[in-house]
Amino acid sequence: MAFDVGKTIRDLRKQNGLNIADIAERTNLTISHVSQVERGIANPSLSTLNKISNALGVHIARLFHEIPGKFSVVRASDRKKIFYDSAGSYIELLAGGHDQETVGVYFSHYIGKKLGQELVPHEGKEVFYVMKGEMEVHLEADVVRLKQGDSLFFDSNIPHKVIVVKVPLDTIVVTTSPASFMQTLDKFLPNVSGGNSV
Repeated sequence: MAFDVGKTIRDLRKQNGLNIADIAERTNLTISHVSQVERGIANPSLSTLNKISNALGVHIARLFHEIPGKFSVVRASDRKKIFYDSAGSYIELLAGGHDQETVGVYFSHYIGKKLGQELVPHEGKEVFYVMKGEMEVHLEADVVRLKQGDSLFFDSNIPHKVIVVKVPLDTIVVTTSPASFMQTLDKFLPNVSGGNSV
């Protein structure tokens, strides 16, 4: 099982002198659910992580990433995942992305319904590389169709959305602004609230 964000949440909670009941009260989550997230038993949805990060006073990106030293290694067995839906779609960190200044590299595996989302801008630049499946990227009035092996670079300040055309969709996503990317992810994927956990 992939390493989840539970240890990071627990460490930040303790650093802030909070107990699990404090987090539950601030987020309107149950104590048992917060405990399960910390222990890696529950797969937290993005909406849950947003609530917890707000309760801890940190960007959601801080929950997803470790702060590295001179370099960082992410072992295959230790990748942190955020699940999009009950079908098992997820995004996971491959490298970087520990703060607003570094590049974040993610792997996204989408097998749920073929969705369209609202146009969302955020800071930074982005690269999409399609490993499997097909997608459409809407950049305001422009539409770019990407198939397996295709890649796209764009300014993420342009309002954009992704429409999944063919599943499973496996995509590498590179962003120069991981914190803002993570904060807007729930707008890109509005069905995350129906994920594996509350």
